[in-house]
Amino acid sequence: MSLSGVLWTATVLSQLAIAAVLTAASLRIRSFVSSVLATYVVFVAAVTAITCALSPFRFVTRVGLEVAASVALAAALALWIRRGRPPFPLPSSSAVRAALSDPAVLVLLLAVLASSLYELVLVLGAPPNNWDSLTYHLTRAADWAQHGGAHWIANAPTDRINEFQPLAEQQVLLFFVTSGRAALFALPQWLAGLAAVVGVFGVSARLGFAPRTAAFAALLFGSFPLVALESSTSQNDLVAAALPIVAAALVLGGSRAELALAGLALGLALGVKLTTAYAVPIPVALALLRSRRDGLRVVAAAIASFVLLGIWGFVLNLVHTGSVLGHGGGRLAQQASPSLTGSPTTAFRVLHDLLDLSGLGLGVTDILAALSVAFAAAAFAVARKRGASVAGAGLAAFAAALPLLVPRLIPIVGHGVRIVGEGIHLPVTDPATTGGTFFWGIDFGSSEDLSSFGVIGGPALLLISLALLAHRRGGITARWIVAAALPMFLVLLALTSKYNPWLSRFLLVPVALAAPLLAVLGRRRLPAFAIAAVAVVQLALVEVRNEQKPLTGAHPAPWNATQQQALGSTFRPGYAVVVTRLARLTHATCLGAVLRPDDPGFLLFGQRLQHHVEFLPSRGAVEAAHSRGLDAVVVGDFTGTRRAFETAGWTLRPLDDSSDAQWVLATARERVPQSPCR
Repeated sequence: MSLSGVLWTATVLSQLAIAAVLTAASLRIRSFVSSVLATYVVFVAAVTAITCALSPFRFVTRVGLEVAASVALAAALALWIRRGRPPFPLPSSSAVRAALSDPAVLVLLLAVLASSLYELVLVLGAPPNNWDSLTYHLTRAADWAQHGGAHWIANAPTDRINEFQPLAEQQVLLFFVTSGRAALFALPQWLAGLAAVVGVFGVSARLGFAPRTAAFAALLFGSFPLVALESSTSQNDLVAAALPIVAAALVLGGSRAELALAGLALGLALGVKLTTAYAVPIPVALALLRSRRDGLRVVAAAIASFVLLGIWGFVLNLVHTGSVLGHGGGRLAQQASPSLTGSPTTAFRVLHDLLDLSGLGLGVTDILAALSVAFAAAAFAVARKRGASVAGAGLAAFAAALPLLVPRLIPIVGHGVRIVGEGIHLPVTDPATTGGTFFWGIDFGSSEDLSSFGVIGGPALLLISLALLAHRRGGITARWIVAAALPMFLVLLALTSKYNPWLSRFLLVPVALAAPLLAVLGRRRLPAFAIAAVAVVQLALVEVRNEQKPLTGAHPAPWNATQQQALGSTFRPGYAVVVTRLARLTHATCLGAVLRPDDPGFLLFGQRLQHHVEFLPSRGAVEAAHSRGLDAVVVGDFTGTRRAFETAGWTLRPLDDSSDAQWVLATARERVPQSPCR
């Protein structure tokens, strides 16, 4: 990043951050946790409001963002002074000491901090190579940056670029514009991951768990493979997960300001990802449990937030397609109708994918199983010393050893599930309910697309949630509502979606909402330490063996890799050659592009966003290129379009030697006057 980019980004970001802190302090919320969460919600709302307000005027520029950030800071400062300059609350020292007195919490804290710092290094230095990001998350943000604001992109290669909810990418847009290059694209996800961890702690503590066990639950959530891996991507799953859990924590705080902020968070969440709608009832139900008035306050604030900030993606869909959800490209292909056999089969496959050995290998699981003997012996000895019976001590020994045995047992459980599934002829390949291949095996890979919630996380959350739902006594409680989050989301997802192996990412939302219940696993110190040990080992190996950003083998360190080298770690490494050849074959400022839906269009913009990219229709591409003054067009796998350019006298040169890209560069034989790259 250039010095000017650093200065612009630091100036705008610091002003918005200070404005968010001052606004949170002005609300006079007594809780430190709620104040931190309020700061996050206000920051996200401010970025969304600014980009929404400036986009129609194409004023999402460095100057425009600086002016808007200055206005936001001045308004927040005036509010803070008017409210009597209230201080930002500090955390409870007794609660901090109680949490850190637990070895399991301390170990998890050090591991999650180390992981977060490492992910921040990737955020600051690693080039993008996540395929969804390259095809539409970053492509839309880069196009918006060159346009001067969020807008409907004509001739977009995939409907996902326009029709998916835009709020997370609006944060990316801000960083693209201020930095002047494709930098900090993963910072929104990284910040959202931290906010989600704080939110899990807040909900857990307010459900009545001790600070020590609440911290255990929050940090265990922070150690989940998918949480760590997505923190350095520009996907939107962590942003989608953070806002509902933040809303739940604020609802349980209970003050008027917290309830209003909870509604604000829910309205924003609906503008991030459509499936967050399945989780919105949980914070609303928690508010209604307090009182009908509190429920109405949250709902009213959520509606206002959605109308003002979250609705604009739906409005653009309605204007350009006639439907609030758009044409459905990238959505209809994965949409299913409820059925008596198909929906349960989808739920079964999603649950099977919660068996997560990401980063581990059988050798590691054997070592952990061997260590379980030492943990069992220690637990037995401690229990006997405290006067427990032989049976009681044996139970304590089993509880301490089980977390270390689980990794070795998961492949056995998976094999047993496969025998049962094949024995009853479960229709796991039915096209009506299958949008991606289902594999019976347990995946040991470390992937930001396919990993899940760790050895302990997924199974434990499901079992704890079902146990609480089954053993409800008396009326509905807050814990019961939180326990309903994961099963309810699973049911709704199975009723409306086909199975695909990427659905674990969608589950981040309900997993974050249910994660506060993991506090029950932290009550006994030795079993909790065993769980922490397994989580830390898996987290470390997941980071080292990250398939997209590996620290092993002949690959350069991810933060030192070029865009070409980063692409070499993807499933279509041929695009590394494309980037190199494109830079060598053309120096055009403006590029035309005719691409397929799964083509990584973001690569055309360049790491410095130096290319202005105009997407062209596959039919009439030659005429469109002429009308826009383009003399260089990248054409994907379109035989008819390539033939049309050849017939018109353009020169076609391949950009890749393999079958990965199948891109060609079409250049006009006579240079045409270029348009001023609108």
